[in-house]
Amino acid sequence: MSRSRKCGLQGLISQCRGSTIAIRWYAKVERALRIDSLAIAEALALLHILSAEVVRERFGYKGDGLNVAFVRVFEISPVWVLQNGKRFSGCRSWVELPPLPEMTMRAVLNDSAQTKLRAQFDQIVSSS
Repeated sequence: MSRSRKCGLQGLISQCRGSTIAIRWYAKVERALRIDSLAIAEALALLHILSAEVVRERFGYKGDGLNVAFVRVFEISPVWVLQNGKRFSGCRSWVELPPLPEMTMRAVLNDSAQTKLRAQFDQIVSSS
């Protein structure tokens, strides 16, 4: 009997249950850039889940600066279930996935909410 545990892959994999991985969400990058101001990184606090301490640590990792992205998240249906394996273990930024199955995607936020958050992101990263 296997226990549920959290998985990596930037939070897009919702759960690992023994030999399978369930993917429930898809994230599409709308804008990506590098910021060189800790003040800007800290001002983005309302738009992500990282603690202020983690933001400071990552900002200073390998020189000052941070790569940031604004994404749109979609819920996928049906849930995409993959066989767990060695290729997913450890700390990975990228993994090769099999071809996508037939699925539908529904935006988690409506267009109005997404546009409002994107404008907030754009305003923060444009300030100096």
